[in-house]
Amino acid sequence: MQESTRQVRLSLEDLHRIKWILGGLLVLLACWALLPVAFGSEVLLLLISGLMLFFLFQPRFSALIPPVALRLLPSFLGIMIAIDLVSSAPDFLPAIIRMMLLLLLYRALPLRTGREDMQLLLLSLFCLIFSGVLTVSLGFAVQILLFSLISMALMFVVCMAEVSTRKVDTANLWKGFRWRGFLRRVWGAMNFRLLGVGVIFFAFLVTVSSLIFVLIPRFQPDEAWTFFQINTQAQSGFSETVSLGSVSEIALNDNLALSVDGVSEEDIPANPYWRMLVLDAYRNGEFVLSSWIQNNDRNAVRRRVNRRSLRDASFEFKEPDTDKLWTFYLEGQISRFLPIPGSYQSVKFTRSEDIQYFPQLRNIRTEGVSPRTFAYQLQGVAWAAGFPAEDDEVSILRTAMEEPAQIAGELREIYPYTTLDLGLSQRERGFLDQYLKALDLPEELSAHRFAEHLVAHFHDEFGYSLSPDIPEGVSDPIVRWLEGGNVGHCELFAGGFTLLARAAGYPTRVVVGFNGGNWSGVNSFSVRNRHAHAWVEIFDEADGMWLRFDPTPGGALGDADSSGDAQFSERGGDYLPSGLGAWVDDLRIIWYRRVVNFDEATQMGMARGLLDRLKGLQSSATELWERFKSKGYEWVQVSFRERSWSALFWVIFATLILATFWRFRRFFRFSMRSWFGSRQKVSHARKEAGRLLLKFRPLRTLLIGKKEVLDLEAERCARWKEIEDSLEALRYGPKHSQRTSLSLIKRASDELRVMRRFRRQLKSEVSK
Repeated sequence: MQESTRQVRLSLEDLHRIKWILGGLLVLLACWALLPVAFGSEVLLLLISGLMLFFLFQPRFSALIPPVALRLLPSFLGIMIAIDLVSSAPDFLPAIIRMMLLLLLYRALPLRTGREDMQLLLLSLFCLIFSGVLTVSLGFAVQILLFSLISMALMFVVCMAEVSTRKVDTANLWKGFRWRGFLRRVWGAMNFRLLGVGVIFFAFLVTVSSLIFVLIPRFQPDEAWTFFQINTQAQSGFSETVSLGSVSEIALNDNLALSVDGVSEEDIPANPYWRMLVLDAYRNGEFVLSSWIQNNDRNAVRRRVNRRSLRDASFEFKEPDTDKLWTFYLEGQISRFLPIPGSYQSVKFTRSEDIQYFPQLRNIRTEGVSPRTFAYQLQGVAWAAGFPAEDDEVSILRTAMEEPAQIAGELREIYPYTTLDLGLSQRERGFLDQYLKALDLPEELSAHRFAEHLVAHFHDEFGYSLSPDIPEGVSDPIVRWLEGGNVGHCELFAGGFTLLARAAGYPTRVVVGFNGGNWSGVNSFSVRNRHAHAWVEIFDEADGMWLRFDPTPGGALGDADSSGDAQFSERGGDYLPSGLGAWVDDLRIIWYRRVVNFDEATQMGMARGLLDRLKGLQSSATELWERFKSKGYEWVQVSFRERSWSALFWVIFATLILATFWRFRRFFRFSMRSWFGSRQKVSHARKEAGRLLLKFRPLRTLLIGKKEVLDLEAERCARWKEIEDSLEALRYGPKHSQRTSLSLIKRASDELRVMRRFRRQLKSEVSK
């Protein structure tokens, strides 16, 4: 009688519980996938996630839902979804997301049939694919792997549950349910051999999927279907309107914002500035991109850029000395404006894009804020601490600086006059004039010298803090800060510099972007949200240049290669991720390189490389075969020519080996099956019971046959028979508890010693 590998068997009720739990995990996975693309449905998404987590921890409450409510719920959901779709027109995407979430919750709460399990699986898969197409994030790779594991387990359990024709009492399925006992039963019924087969199949599935990804033609769903061309909201500090504190709020976030690939340590200065957008106008504590620039077609270049490199004079600041290609990965939901380190030769996008370029501001803006990682490339990048102004811009600014009184009326709203407009009251302007007089600056200063004096003043008199001290009042907040503040964030320093410089007659504009970054372990440069920063550009009339200056303590004094002082670390400049964060950043860069940026050129290059490698392997194999044939033929000739019997000996030896293997092939086959097959794992108690049984059974048979000789009592013989039956049940029957097994083994061992004493007595009787 042989023992089964596992005696514990899951009941049909346990299989239905496992199905329900796996379905709940799929719902949580789908909610995680939809979180980056919720588009206003975050509250509903979090509510459904919380409900699903609660029911997973306390599944007995799901049985309290009345069956009548489950029957009426589809009609109610249908009406709600229809109303939501009609009211959301023409933007149906948020309504579709809410519809998927409601359907997931409805399908996950009650117990399901096999068909309903497949519906839940397809809904979850659609959510993952939908989110993956829109975001193309590293999280999608993790989500699709988890989905594959959970869906494989769910389909396996569904197949096991569908075999039985017995109906499950759904009303009492969760009655008395305890997670500890349930998990103990599942662990006891675990078939590790089957689990190993599942792991092998999963690895095979991942391998085949990777090959399909490499081999299929490249296809951009968002370019083929306008349904996937969606936009989201930019972070407030990186939009066309930046209020005081909005950039500093971004700096409190430590998430990755920008990754730069294809660079070396020599390419990045110690304190890099990543320029995103220029704000030329100021209105009561807000820096804005003037509406005249945004709406005037003459001040912007609008075009659709394909995947080929764009080389146009309007996009070239100068001709750099290098043609090195930098690849930028801007994380989703950051901004419409692209971070640019300085001048460049050409720009290239990974897919067709509608872009808008402002020559006067040197800004590149996309059609909308992408929810996915946005990739673009710059060729011939050169760092620059200043940018040349346009010819018409230079002439207008020089005239305006000589006659500032002409800037009135509508001219205040037109660029570049906006870079001289204060937008303050007479009292506030008078305060700025008094402030400048108190600085006791030399007369007839150039813009560069004026900026150096003003930056030095800010660095000496103010401190940096994310919690500024702005006095209360109704006047302009930057003016109030200059009147009574001691510490401030980057927007206050940039704003204070801008107002004072404009009051002194120097055109100035605010620049928002990133300052700093760190190197990752895969030789790429990472910039995080905590590096968000604001600085200024002042117009130098002598050179016709916009010069960069950073008035924030810890910033550079107009030098792009300056490393700043100790307070630069407070803004996150020297932050270096470590541990899991650094590992995830490196993995994200590899994901961008190998997956997101995998285009037709990379695919063709990989195919050519593989073909060349196969040809090389073929030629190497052919050469090796020819060498083997020539060496073998030469060896045979030499051996028989010298009448050596070594060749014949080896032939005979090989023949004997093959004959032996053929003769005992069944033995070898049995040995291989015993070694690699399903060997039974017997517990220590069962092994001990089997050992005692081999000694107990023949000895009992011998003594029972000589019962009259030894004068054995019937009670003792019955006890021996009972112990033998108990040992046989312990060895081959159901699993006993540890205490019962040890007690039986001890009792059998004691009786075995008694039986041996009777056997010695029997031998002495026979000898007499």
